[in-house]
Parts: sequence; structure tokens; C-alpha cells
Amino acid sequence: MGRIKNYEADINLLQKNYNKAINYFEESLKLFRDGELRKPSAEIMLEMMRVHIIFDRPDKLEALKIKYEGMLQKLASSSKPDALIGCIDYYMNSHIDSPKQIEIHEIEEAINGISISESKYLAWWVLAKSAGNLGDVEREKDYNGNAVKIIRQLGEMIGDEMYRESFLNKFPLRDILEG
Repeated sequence: MGRIKNYEADINLLQKNYNKAINYFEESLKLFRDGELRKPSAEIMLEMMRVHIIFDRPDKLEALKIKYEGMLQKLASSSKPDALIGCIDYYMNSHIDSPKQIEIHEIEEAINGISISESKYLAWWVLAKSAGNLGDVEREKDYNGNAVKIIRQLGEMIGDEMYRESFLNKFPLRDILEG
């Protein structure tokens, strides 16, 4: 049932319906938590954070980010910080009037250490959104370029043509690729 709610959320996300997408993700998360399924719960939390970023709702991120970090600690034996969390912190920081200094080079280095994956794409995408909020057009272009490069590499790894097309048309991937 959690996956079905997840798919319903994805459909609403494709239709750019923020409220319905978030409601379905919350239902999915509740079902996964009730079943004590940590990995799918963490995946749904990450999806919810992505939706908040897509619809530029940084105020909704902090509580979810804290829960996600807690879930990551339960899933991993390492206390090493997640690069994506650094990107989300940077994004939230880009929305405040007096942003604190965050060492962007450390975040970039951490992302470069991630293997080719949707998480690596998502990290670059979040940094691009952050740079856009800060008015740093050069970095925004660079980060978007990195996100596109990762997505294209991931697409090339998919052998089935129909699945590759479906993957590359996923929102917001298609928006980034069209650009």
C-alpha cells in the first residue's frame, strides 16, 4: 500500500499538484513507518524534501530533514554526514536574509565522492536551486550542467529503451534536460 500511495504522489507531482503529492507521500510514509520499513521510509522522506524544493517551500524542510537524518543514522553504521543533507542545508540557508557562511567547496567535494546515482543528480540539482536563490548565475549553470551530465549517464546505463524514456521524462528531470 505504501508503494501505491507513492505512485499516486508521483502522478500528482507530474501534474504539478503540490498539496495532493505531499498528502500521498505522507500517507505512504505512514504506511512504511507502521510496517517498520526504514529504507522505504527514508526514500519517501527524501522524495518529500525534493517536492518541497521543487515548489520552493523551504519552510517545510527543517523538520523533515531532522527526521531523515535520524533515519539515516538507523540505516547506516557510519556517522559520516550525508552529502545530500549538506545540499539541503545550503538550500535552506539560501532562503534567509542573512545567510550563514557554508563552505560550498566541501559540499561539492562530498558530492564528487558519490558514485553515479540519482542521489548525486539530486545533490547537484539542489545546489543549482540554491545558487539560483542566491543570484549566483555562474554556479547555477555549472551545477545544472553537472545534474544534466549525471542524468544522461544514468539514462545511458538503462538498457530498456522504454524504461530509459520514462526515466528521462520524470519530473523535474525533463525540466532540467529541456532547460
